[in-house]
Amino acid sequence: MTSQPTPRNSPTPAPAKLKLLPFAFPFLRKGQGKSEAAAQFTDEHEIYRLLAEREQSGTYLASRNWMWHGGIHVTEAGAGQSLDLDAGLRCIADGVLIAFRANKTYPVSEIAVAAGGSAVQAPYSTGFALVRHTMEFPQGTKLTFYSLYMHLMSNEDYANFPKREKPSYWPRQWKVTQYAQDRPLQGRSGQMADPSQQGLRVRKSHPHGETIGIVPQGASISVGKMEKGWGQVTDLQGASLYPSEAGGYVEPSRAIGGWVYLGKENGGPVVAEIFPDSMFDRVIVVANQPGGGIPIKAGDPIGHLGRYDSLKQGTSGSRMAHIEIFCDDSIQPFITQGRAWVGQNSPHDKSWAALGLPSEPTILRIEPGTVLYQRQDKKFVPGADPQLRKMDAVQVYSLAELARDPNRRVSEPHPQPTPGFPVNWWHVDGVNAQGQPIDGWVCDFNHPSGKVTREFAQKWIDFECVSDAHDPTHTIFATTQKWVDYTNGDANLAAQANLSPLMLKVYDRLFKKGDGKQAASELSTLSQTERGGYPWLMQAASRLIVKHESEWANPGKWKQLIAALDKPSDPVSRVQHAEEQKRIDKLAWWAEVKAGIPGFPGPEVFHIHPIALGGNFFKGDTCACGSCLAKVFNRYRWVRHRRHHPPQTYYGPVFSGTKKLDKFTGWDDLIAQSKATEDERAIVVAMSSNEGNMDAVQAWDWQIFSVGAMQKTVTPEGYGELPQQILEFRDENPSLFEEIFGRCGWSVVQEEGPRIYYSSSDTENRKITGQELYDFIKKGFQEADSGFPKESKPLASIAHAMLNEQYQKKQVVDFIGRLHIAISKKPSGYSNPASDFLLSRLGRALVLDHDVNAPGNVSKDLGTSINTLRARHTGLAADPAQWGDNRSQYEAELIQIYGPSRHMNNAVERYNQLRGML
Repeated sequence: MTSQPTPRNSPTPAPAKLKLLPFAFPFLRKGQGKSEAAAQFTDEHEIYRLLAEREQSGTYLASRNWMWHGGIHVTEAGAGQSLDLDAGLRCIADGVLIAFRANKTYPVSEIAVAAGGSAVQAPYSTGFALVRHTMEFPQGTKLTFYSLYMHLMSNEDYANFPKREKPSYWPRQWKVTQYAQDRPLQGRSGQMADPSQQGLRVRKSHPHGETIGIVPQGASISVGKMEKGWGQVTDLQGASLYPSEAGGYVEPSRAIGGWVYLGKENGGPVVAEIFPDSMFDRVIVVANQPGGGIPIKAGDPIGHLGRYDSLKQGTSGSRMAHIEIFCDDSIQPFITQGRAWVGQNSPHDKSWAALGLPSEPTILRIEPGTVLYQRQDKKFVPGADPQLRKMDAVQVYSLAELARDPNRRVSEPHPQPTPGFPVNWWHVDGVNAQGQPIDGWVCDFNHPSGKVTREFAQKWIDFECVSDAHDPTHTIFATTQKWVDYTNGDANLAAQANLSPLMLKVYDRLFKKGDGKQAASELSTLSQTERGGYPWLMQAASRLIVKHESEWANPGKWKQLIAALDKPSDPVSRVQHAEEQKRIDKLAWWAEVKAGIPGFPGPEVFHIHPIALGGNFFKGDTCACGSCLAKVFNRYRWVRHRRHHPPQTYYGPVFSGTKKLDKFTGWDDLIAQSKATEDERAIVVAMSSNEGNMDAVQAWDWQIFSVGAMQKTVTPEGYGELPQQILEFRDENPSLFEEIFGRCGWSVVQEEGPRIYYSSSDTENRKITGQELYDFIKKGFQEADSGFPKESKPLASIAHAMLNEQYQKKQVVDFIGRLHIAISKKPSGYSNPASDFLLSRLGRALVLDHDVNAPGNVSKDLGTSINTLRARHTGLAADPAQWGDNRSQYEAELIQIYGPSRHMNNAVERYNQLRGML
C-alpha cells in the first residue's frame, strides 16, 4: 500500500491584539495667563475638588433636593470659572456618535407673575450628543457603554460667542457667495461665457488640479473631508454646474469627490456655512451610517454649555451641561471576567504581551490603616507619632500623575526581596481618623506598615455594581409620599429606614459609621468638602456603578410626583409644575433613539461616574518630562577638523535612544490620511536601519543639540530645524505641545524665525537660549567631569517628547518630506530630477540615504553615475523617459554604480544594508 503524506494543518492564526481605549476628561483647564494655553486635566482628585467647591447641585447619585442623579453638572458660574468654556466639552473616549439633538433657538418656559406683571421667561436647552464606546478585555469580552452630553448650546446662541466653534457633527452646507468669481474659460471656438456664469471652481485635486466645473453663486453644497482650507464635495444639493470652458457641458455628478476652496478671495469668503432647518429640534439618529455612526476621538470637542434657567430660582442667563455614562447589565460579567484574568495573569509579562497590552500596573492604591512614612536623612521612617499618619480612607492615584512631579518619587535601590520591577517610594496625601489632612511616603512594594498595591485599570479596583428597587418617581426615598413629607418639613423621615432599597445599599457602602438618622441629608450632600478639606465621600461614591431608570426616558413618570406636589391653595406652584412637566417631555429622547438603534438598552441601566471612569483608564505619562530617563546620558568627545583651522575638541551629553523608525506604529493612520504611501513606508523603514533612533539626542558639537531620527538641530543662536519643527507641532497640537514641551520648560518664540528657549528651577525660572543654553546643557559633561552616565533634565524631556505618538508622526511625515526633497534634486548635467531616473524603492532610498548624510554630494554623484551608465551603453538618452523597454534594467545597473560610489560615510555598507531590505 502506498503511504499518503501526512496532511499539514494550517497554523492557527495569532489572536488579534487588543487596543487600549483612549480616555480623556470631559473638559479642559483654563489657561492661567494670556499666553498660557488651555490644558488637559490629568488628575481626577483635582476635578472632584473643583466640583465640590463650585457645584452645589447636580452631584452623582443624589441631588440637593433628594432626587436620584445619574451624572454630574458643570455650570458656567461654578466649575466653569476654572474651565476653558470656549474649548467646550470633550468626548471622554474614542467612539462613534450615534444620535444628537440641536436647538435652533432655546425653548422657553413662561411663568406668569402676580399683579399683572410680565411673564418670567426661562430658556433651556434640550440639545444633546450621545456617543457609543466599546472596550474589550480580556480577549473576546466586550463592554459597550454610552456617554451623554446634555443641555448643549443652541445654533442661535453661538452668535454670542465667536470663539466657539459649532460641533463638527452638525450637518452643514456651504453656500457659494458673491466673492466666488470663477468663470468658464473662453471656448475652443472662441465663444465667451455669459457674464452671469460666476461661482466656485471644483477641482479634481487641490490646490492646482484640473477644473471639473463651477458651482454657481447662491448654490449650496455639502463637503466631507477637509484639508488645508479645501473641502471634498459629497453632494451638490441639486445644483447644476457651469462648464470649465464656455460652450461645454459637465455632468453634475462629476463634481462628487472633487475639491472646492473654502477660504477668502476677492475681498471676502467664497462660501458661507449654513445649517438646514431640518436638522434642528429633533432627535437625529446617525448610527445607520457606515461604521455605525460618526467617529469621534477622546478629547474631541462635542459641544458647549447651553442655557438652563431654573423655574424655581428665577435665574437668568444660567449655562450648564449634564454629563453621564451608562451601560446595560453586561458591565457585571465584564468586570468579573476582567478581574479574574488579571488575578491569574498579572505577574506574567508574556500574557499581557500576547494581548498587545502593557504589563505594568497604572494605579497606586493605599488601603485604610496604612501609615504614611516620613523621610529623614534620606531614609524612610514611621516618625514620632505614626497613628496620626494612619490613613482612614481608600486613596488611589494614577502612577503617571504621581510621576509627573519628580519630587513625589524616590527610587528604592535595594528592595528586599527583589520583586523584579523598579520599586519606588511615593509622596501621597490622605486623611486620618480625626479628619485631619495627612501626607507622607508609601512604598509600592512591601510597604512596612499597611497595604499599598500597584493595580491594573482592567481590575476596576474599588468599583462595585449596585442594584435594587427604587422609587419610580426618582426620589431617594422608598415612596414618593415620604419625599413630599420630608420636603415639607418632616425631619423624622431622614432616617435610613425611609430610603429606597437601592439608596439604602448606596448609603451602607458610603457611610460605615454613625446611626443613619440623617441618611437622606447625608446622601444629598455628597459633594461637600469634609475631612481635611477634600470630598472623600464624593470620591468613594464615584466608584459605585448604580442601576437606575434613566432620567431621559418615560417622562410620564414625573406626573405622579407633580400630582403629589400640587396644592389647590398654591396656583403659582401648580403653574410652575405644569411648565416643569412640559420641559421634561421635551428633554426626553430615549424612546426615539431606541427605536432607531437595534440593541440600544432599555431605560434601566447602570450609571458610571464619568470622572471616575476616566481616572481609572486615563493613560497618563509615567515618564512625564523624561522623568524616567535618569542616568542615561554619557559624555562624548568629538574633534572637529577644518581646513586652515587647528583641531577643536568638543565634549557633551549623548543618549542613543530606544526606538527606531521601523518600530513606528502609526503608518496605517498616515496612509489612510494620504500623508504616506506604502512605497514611502518601505523606504523609510529600510532607511531606519542606517539612521538614529527617534528619541536619540546629542549635544557634543558646536550646535546646542540635535535630536530625532533625522537629528534636527538647534543652532548656537537657538534657531534651526528643530525649533521650526516644534513650532509647527505647537500650531497643530497646542494642548499636546503644552503637555510635552511647555510644562517641561521648553518654548518657541518667533524672533526673526522660530527660536527655542528653556527655563526651570535650575535657571531660576529664567528663559535662556543661545550661548547661555549651550553652556547650560553641556555643563557637567566636560573633560574634567566624571560620574557617567548621569542625568540631563532638559535633554531627557526633549528625548521623551520625541516618543509622543503625535510627535512620532510629525517626525515620520518630515522624513517623507525629506524624501521628496531628495528625489527632486537634479543630477549634475541633467534636466530631469532624480525621481525620473530612479522609480524603485531601493533607488529612491539610496538618494534619501545620501541626502540625509551628505546632501551637497547628491547631484554630483548621481550625475557622475548616470554618465558612467551612458558610457557603457552608447546612445542611451539623457531623458530616462526614452530608455524604452529596457528601462528597469538600466535603473538596476545605475543603482549598482551609484549605491557603493556615493561620497559619504560607509557608502558600501549602507548600500548593502538597503539592498538587503529592499
